[in-house]
Amino acid sequence: MPKKDSKDIMLAVAKAAIALIPGAGSAVNELLNVIICPSLEKRRDEFLIDLNSRLEALENDGRLKIGDLENNEQFVDAVFTVSKATLATGQKKKKEFLMNALINVALSNQDVSMHAIFLYMIDKFTEQHMVALGGLNQLDNDPKRGEINIYTVKDSPFKTLKKELSCGDELIKFIFSDLRNSNLITKNNVLESPPTVGGSNYVSELGKQFIEFISEPDN
Repeated sequence: MPKKDSKDIMLAVAKAAIALIPGAGSAVNELLNVIICPSLEKRRDEFLIDLNSRLEALENDGRLKIGDLENNEQFVDAVFTVSKATLATGQKKKKEFLMNALINVALSNQDVSMHAIFLYMIDKFTEQHMVALGGLNQLDNDPKRGEINIYTVKDSPFKTLKKELSCGDELIKFIFSDLRNSNLITKNNVLESPPTVGGSNYVSELGKQFIEFISEPDN
């Protein structure tokens, strides 16, 4: 019996869900076959091509052996998690964060539990969450930190971050609340907490480790 790939599994789940809807029938199934399947196939193919390209580049640089990954249970688990999350999102930056995380797992022998938790976070977060975290980390490292009101000065780092997030203050507060609840940032009221010289950072030590995990590996 041929093995089912992720596309087949997701299609079966979708059809099962639709079967529970009164009146749903062949028209909806046709919609899945015509619209959903091609999109899933495209995402799957892009993921596999990108993964293969990155792994081959790392092998050519002598940083890993692709054959060794077959017996790397941590990497195999991560492939399943990342591939599922990649198929489920159309956000370009989130896909990049997911792939960076997968490559970092392939290169690392660090805490398996931490990697699993970080992958769970990436799956749960939107790309705006991770962009916001990276932006706060940049503010922490800003040499002019505390010298200006970053909330009012034109083209300030904070205003640039808010523009990049492309959402209103209420949604930004929601994003920061999620990051705080995940212990990735240290402040609950980021919008009302301008940085000060010598003051505490926005991003926690766990947050910095998470940023490193979703960043492209150093050469």
